Amino acid sequence: MSAAIRDGVEMATSAAESEPSLAELVALEDIEAAGWLERDGPQPVRVTFLDLVKAISEVSNTETEVVATVAYMLSSGSIELIGETRH
Repeated sequence: MSAAIRDGVEMATSAAESEPSLAELVALEDIEAAGWLERDGPQPVRVTFLDLVKAISEVSNTETEVVATVAYMLSSGSIELIGETRH
């Protein structure tokens, strides 16, 4: 498992002060293998929040996995959210 994935899980779960589950680590490995986390170019993937959550939910087993993965992807800069946002 790459250090980037482990770091992402640790960042997302540190607030809850719990260790990532095996399922969370496996889901993040699947997402990395699909090419979502590491891109060849400097440009992030542009996606709506809804599409991002749907895609991650397809390979995740729990809401915690989804939240951890979304948080990591946004903080890593690999994803840029598009569409309207409400403040």
